[in-house]
Amino acid sequence: MGILFSWTNLADAAETNISVDSEALGLGLRALLRPQIADVWRSNAWGTTTINLRLDLGAVKTIGAIALAAPRDSLLPGSSAGVRVTADATVLDGSSAFDTINIGAHNLLLNSENFASVWTVSAATVQPAMATGPFGAMNATGLADTTGNAQHFVQQQVTIAPSTTYVFAVYLKASATPAAALTMRCADNSNVSTCVLDLAAGSATLNTAGMITGTLVENAGGGWWRVSLVFATPSTLTSTTLNLRIQGYSVTFTYVGTGNTQFLIGGAHLERASKASAYIVTAGVPMSLMQFIGVSMAKFGLWGWAGPAFPARYLWFRFTGGAADAYLQLGRLWVGPALITARNAAYGFGSGANDPGGNARAGVTGIRDAVRGRPYRSLTFTCDSMTAAEAAQLEQAAIAVGTTGQVLAARLDSDIAATGCLGVCAKGLGVTRSNFATWRAEFAIEEDL
Repeated sequence: MGILFSWTNLADAAETNISVDSEALGLGLRALLRPQIADVWRSNAWGTTTINLRLDLGAVKTIGAIALAAPRDSLLPGSSAGVRVTADATVLDGSSAFDTINIGAHNLLLNSENFASVWTVSAATVQPAMATGPFGAMNATGLADTTGNAQHFVQQQVTIAPSTTYVFAVYLKASATPAAALTMRCADNSNVSTCVLDLAAGSATLNTAGMITGTLVENAGGGWWRVSLVFATPSTLTSTTLNLRIQGYSVTFTYVGTGNTQFLIGGAHLERASKASAYIVTAGVPMSLMQFIGVSMAKFGLWGWAGPAFPARYLWFRFTGGAADAYLQLGRLWVGPALITARNAAYGFGSGANDPGGNARAGVTGIRDAVRGRPYRSLTFTCDSMTAAEAAQLEQAAIAVGTTGQVLAARLDSDIAATGCLGVCAKGLGVTRSNFATWRAEFAIEEDL
């Protein structure tokens, strides 16, 4: 958690293409690519339907921050309105098995509960809707082994990135035997990683650690366990195709099956994170958790996300409103790289508002004549302990934006909506070396309207 500063809006680049499937006459989408937030794009009738906005950056670029802004005095999205954001380096529609969805919790697997589709079944029989699942619905899948001497499993093939941490999580429940296993290996049989499970005791034992850096077994109730494997891909991956396997186990991975249901599966989840988020069911495409933009925008007309930087070319925004949302109206879309400092802002930060209007008093009567302007917010905060790398990055950002270029800045990267804004630097950015190891920078941001 630290200061967020994003200085380049990739959405504004000449090579970027933007499209949407709903647009009101005269309030076109290009408004989102202009700094003036009061100049808006508006959809046609919205409500509970989904509006799809797609962005093609023209090439794979590094993204660290995303924001949506609307005029504070306009019709803002309601409290139930939200957006799901999908980012991908290779496809526009999110249909690949690998989607770099880093916008909140997400599940990269396809058909996370339908193991008869997309999943490869080997020496086993998938038995859908066989029992009550971990969330009370009749949707648990049984996995019965065949009577042959083989490895009995279901697996899904996904694409992974090097030097990245993932977590593979599955809900499992014992049936004929408490034994099960989770294994993974790259398509070229490198990076083999295996974990043996005891679904009676709720324990996990690494057989071959490989890429696995941690395990977690959580009691989900009713005999169900959520088993999570955290794994880190090496920088020297020879194959980016990974087989994630849920399989039977009987002393060894290869055994003579009995034809019985060995265990139940309640849902599988793959996420770019070090800990699994709440389970998200998927169908034909990966899915991210709804971001409730209406709740965030109720403060100052801003929703934002910042996190670990990831490479992407395509972004897909799926907006869903509530019954009372007549239309969706936004004034700015921001997608860019970001500096997130390791340390928080120092105490002494402030926020306020300025009015660009004017007033004067009559010389005799003293009556004040005022011409009101639209108030704009001003934010000030300081980072007293930046690293040399952070200072160097900020120096380059300062040259890029000066005092007229638009930036996305926030005192807290975890709460952009309340502590940040889209605006300009009221004074030029600069860094000062405080001591041998740290640097200091002062931020003064004036909000754009």
